[in-house]
Amino acid sequence: MTSSERIIQTLANYPDGLCNDCLSEESGVVPRQQVNQRPTDLSRVGKILRVKRLCSICKGNKLVNSIKPIEAMKATLASVPINNNVATCSSLTDYGFVSAGKWTLNNRVKSGISFELCDLKDERVIYAFTVDNDVKYIGICDTTNTTLKNRMNRYQSMIGAGTNERLAKQIKRLLEQGKTVRIYALKPDTQIQHKGLNIDLIKGLENPLIDKLRTEWGCVQLTPDG
Repeated sequence: MTSSERIIQTLANYPDGLCNDCLSEESGVVPRQQVNQRPTDLSRVGKILRVKRLCSICKGNKLVNSIKPIEAMKATLASVPINNNVATCSSLTDYGFVSAGKWTLNNRVKSGISFELCDLKDERVIYAFTVDNDVKYIGICDTTNTTLKNRMNRYQSMIGAGTNERLAKQIKRLLEQGKTVRIYALKPDTQIQHKGLNIDLIKGLENPLIDKLRTEWGCVQLTPDG
């Protein structure tokens, strides 16, 4: 891990920020001059903020380094281990996902499957499908007005070709084998702006989660309708 990565990882644990002295001690980055230089460089590229206020540890009124929210999310993703490269339901909950529902067989609909949602159904989220205890797929509600309920309905109705039909058939096959297919969802609670522009954290987290969890059903991107 580089000095810059250690600094960002340390600051992720101190949202109110650390002065250079405390940051050096907590991160193990020495000498102190290097700690002063690295945050300066990171500040220039927009990864951390440097303002005068109270340090989280020593409480001194100093120039304090604090991590930006998007970098904190990235640091969290990097710090959560995935054992044996197999992502499980506990991997999802480590990232803040909650159990939001499940799929069941239903021969009265086109796909042969229907969904039941118990949480976040009217929210725009990042979602995951799990089979028994293993994570198989990560997707997002792509547009700002697409809810989890809207997105699951597209699988159930097999609206459009490609991903919707492919995954609906996969889910049906597994349910017929007696497997349990659950729906997990994550609604990021951080609002981020860059110079007045809103940053879409749902889209921003999709690829890092896919890369980290290495889902078996592939990294197929959703169609533009979300």
